[in-house]
Amino acid sequence: MAQIVTGIIGAIQGDSAAHNAANASAAGYNNAGATMGAAVNQANTGVANATNAGQALTLGAAGTGAQNASITAANGAANLQGTGYAQGANLTNSAQIFGGNAVAAGQTAGAGATAAGAAAGTGAVAAGQAAGAGVSPYAATGAQASTQYGAALAPGGRLSGAPLTMADVEANNPGYQFQINQGEQALQRSQAATGQIGSVANGGALKALESYGQSAGQAAYQQAFNNTQTANQNYAANLNTAAGLGNNASQFAGAAGIGTAEYAGTAGTQAAQYAGTAGMGASQYAGTLGQNAETNAAGMINSDTATAAAANNQASEYGGTLNYTGAANASATGMAGAGQESANTMGGATYIGNTQVGAGNAIANGDLGAANAINNGLNNVASGVNDVLSGGLSGIVGGAPSNSQLTLNPTTMGAGMGVTQNQLDNYAALNPPPTYPAPYAP
Repeated sequence: MAQIVTGIIGAIQGDSAAHNAANASAAGYNNAGATMGAAVNQANTGVANATNAGQALTLGAAGTGAQNASITAANGAANLQGTGYAQGANLTNSAQIFGGNAVAAGQTAGAGATAAGAAAGTGAVAAGQAAGAGVSPYAATGAQASTQYGAALAPGGRLSGAPLTMADVEANNPGYQFQINQGEQALQRSQAATGQIGSVANGGALKALESYGQSAGQAAYQQAFNNTQTANQNYAANLNTAAGLGNNASQFAGAAGIGTAEYAGTAGTQAAQYAGTAGMGASQYAGTLGQNAETNAAGMINSDTATAAAANNQASEYGGTLNYTGAANASATGMAGAGQESANTMGGATYIGNTQVGAGNAIANGDLGAANAINNGLNNVASGVNDVLSGGLSGIVGGAPSNSQLTLNPTTMGAGMGVTQNQLDNYAALNPPPTYPAPYAP
């Protein structure tokens, strides 16, 4: 009988001890897993905070650098464009000033040339008029000679070819009468010497005188004719010469007037052409200066604008590179942080898994130990029962045992086998039933 009680108590105590040991081991594993989980969470929180801070710093620095580069480039571009516009304006203003001066100089030169041409024309006309006035007497003499020459050629005129009269002979042979007188006187002296003068019958003397007079008259007429012809030729030549001089003088005066007028006109025309050429040249020079200035100004502005655009593009590219690099670095930082968190989580999960496996193994081992203790206790009880049955159980317990007495219920078994309820309660208080952590609870 004592063997039965001892078997039951040993089974109960072995079961309780096995479960308590399993619970303690499982609790240790669970505490270690919880501690590892908290540590992993804390480490991952630190890694996440550090990652976020690093990403913020990286992106902030990249964004600030890109913004500063863009602002610097924009300021430089604005200054460069302002310089280009200022230089272009200066070139244009200078070209306008030089162009205005050139136009003014051209106008001045043109006015001077026009005045000089007018003065030259006036002087030339005055010189022509003076030259005409200088040859005016010759022209008047020539006109008079022409009039006389025309009158001499008119019928009855000196040069008309009319026969000579005695008056013409005497006029053109001043020695004619002297020669007649001297011849008559010589003839009379000769007759007087011979005694022929005074005799009426002296016809020979008269004849001689007549012959002498005729001969002398004929010779005198011929001489007078020759002299008249020579005089008329000389007269006509003199008139022609005077008329020619007058004609030449008139032609000279006309040519001088025409020449000086033409010279005056040419001088005025050339002066006007020079003035026009000077004005056009000055205008073209001013226009060329303006066009060149505008072209150069546009070139400066375009060059500075292109340089400014290139600077802005470079700043944008640099800012993009900074942002891209910052994003890449932030991404790398994030990936590194995520990798670290993943590694921490995986390590923690592995550790917690191992602790859970260990807790499960401990509980399983406890269950096995409890099962073994109960099995041993049952074996002892069965052996005691066999002994009782073989010795006569009815004499011990007052008759044959009932089915409820033969069950392995500690309460009924204790009541039927001399174990009080207080003893069982104390045992239950000292050995509470085991607790199983999830997921190992039965």
